[in-house]
Amino acid sequence: MKRNTEGVTTLKKKLWSYPSSLSSDLSELLQLRREQMADDKQYKIMELSVEQRRIEMLEQSTIKME
Repeated sequence: MKRNTEGVTTLKKKLWSYPSSLSSDLSELLQLRREQMADDKQYKIMELSVEQRRIEMLEQSTIKME
């Protein structure tokens, strides 16, 4: 695994895996999946925060119009 300049984890392509390295490959894949799930969770939290702010602004503008 390696990280690019944005901090995103990616897997390096291997030419050939020996049977003994399958557990190592599986560990790498599981770690990458955990990181992707954490990134997805953080994105959804930010998305909900933006949506909540938008709703609050709409409510404020509705109150001012009345």
